[in-house]
Amino acid sequence: MKDNPQLTTTNQNVLSPQSSVLSPQFSRPSICVPLVARQVDEALEQIGRLAASMPDLIEIRLDYLEDLTPTIAADLLTRLHAI
Repeated sequence: MKDNPQLTTTNQNVLSPQSSVLSPQFSRPSICVPLVARQVDEALEQIGRLAASMPDLIEIRLDYLEDLTPTIAADLLTRLHAI
C-alpha cells in the first residue's frame, strides 16, 4: 500500500486524503450525519433536528423509507431542499 493512496475517478480528477471533491471550503475533515427515517413525515421532523446541530453534510438515506417509489423520493427531496 502506498503512503499517499489516490483514487482516479472516471472524469480523471484525482482524489486523495488532502483533496476535496465537494468544495474548497472542505479543506478540513467534515462531519456528516445520516437522516434515516421510515416515513416522509419522520424525515421532515428529523431534518430540523439534524440541521440544528449544524453538520457539514447531511446524508439522506432513501433506502430506509418504507414503500419507496420514485415519486415519493422526488417529493421528499423537493420538500427537504425547501427547508
